[in-house]
Order: sequence, then C-alpha cells, then structure tokens
Amino acid sequence: MTELAANGELFDLVSTADNLNGDKMKYARFIFKQIADGVQHLHVKGIAHRDLKLDNCFLDENMAIKVADFGLMKCFAGTNASVLKTKCGTTNYMAPELHAGGEYDGTSVDIFAMGVMLFMMLTTMEPFHEATSKDRWYLRLQANA
Repeated sequence: MTELAANGELFDLVSTADNLNGDKMKYARFIFKQIADGVQHLHVKGIAHRDLKLDNCFLDENMAIKVADFGLMKCFAGTNASVLKTKCGTTNYMAPELHAGGEYDGTSVDIFAMGVMLFMMLTTMEPFHEATSKDRWYLRLQANA
C-alpha cells in the first residue's frame, strides 16, 4: 500500500495542518472535492462505504486521495436499497441515525461522515465525540443548525 500512498494518511496531514502556512482552506477544498467525487462514484455504483474517516483516506505522490478500507461497505441496488440496518462505523464519524439504531440510508451516513471529515480538515478538531443527545458538543451544533 505504501507505493500507492506515498504521502501517507489524510489524518496525518490534517493533524499537521498548521504547517500549511495559511493554505488550509485551499488544501481542504482540493482534498474534499476528491473525496466527494469518489464517494459520489461509489453511490452511483450502488456502494455505501459506511466507515469514511480521515484514517481511511490516503494520499499518493500527487496528493490524490485514495479511499481505502471497504470492510464495512454494503452494495445495494434498486429503489430504497440503500436502506440498511447494521450499526457500524467509527463512533465520532457516525450519523445520529446510526446511533439511534434501526434502519438508515447508507448514502446519507457516508455524507454525514464527509461533513465530519471536512470539519476536522478545517479545524484539526473533532466536532463531537458522538452524534447523540448525550454529547454536549453535538447538542451545541444541533442547536445552532
């Protein structure tokens, strides 16, 4: 994998983003567009990743994103086929409907995780620990929405 990810994990780049000398927004836009295009391609092909996070995105020698770790992905096809039931993913990237249990839309939870990733790219902090009413930071974000 190292030959495909010469510049390492996106998480490592984000955690050192203060070294980007004011270009954090530019890099976030460049990288997030690649992630969004890749996730859109997956969804069009009928695939929900379900574990999108900074740690599962790698950078090649040209700073192109490589999304990895498809261990929790789910293929779907047809009307309402993206409605899933298995609770999975990484806690601080999981959408509220995943924490609540029951059915959820696989494409929507991927998009929620992308929002968490973008927040982290811009702030180098997690927006909350868990998207539930038990998390005070999540409640503050929800109140401001």
